Amino acid sequence: MTRFNSFSFDDVDYTYCRQTKEIIGMMTPKGNPYVRVTDVESTLLDCFDRIDRAGGIEELLHCMEGIVLLNEERLIDYLARYDKAFLYQKTGYLLERIKEQANISESLLELCRAKGTKSVKWLTNNEESDTFVNKWRMYVPQELTSKEEYELI
Repeated sequence: MTRFNSFSFDDVDYTYCRQTKEIIGMMTPKGNPYVRVTDVESTLLDCFDRIDRAGGIEELLHCMEGIVLLNEERLIDYLARYDKAFLYQKTGYLLERIKEQANISESLLELCRAKGTKSVKWLTNNEESDTFVNKWRMYVPQELTSKEEYELI
């Protein structure tokens, strides 16, 4: 393992995050056998799992605006491998927001709802997530509950 020293650059702190699970969705890009990256579906689920490490909810939503197509079979496989009920819940809620844009099927959202936790959860921290969304049994930041507001983000 390579040693990593935390550092700051352009007012951004870079810190090593210990890998605690298998790397899901790892691939080597064509033309560069020395680089390994994760596919879009795996990266997206990692961001949903740790929104704080993805730059926060606003940054995550902004990045999701660029998604035009997702491989649902991969998402289903990766979600099963993560085996976290709350990740299903967050994934369903967040993918529903880009359902039309990314051509997300209702069956994927139903799977997320069925496999999601039955208890009430908070999408972000308790202070920020103050509005309850019954369909997903989750508190979310109020500005996420209005489609018009989402379009402004």
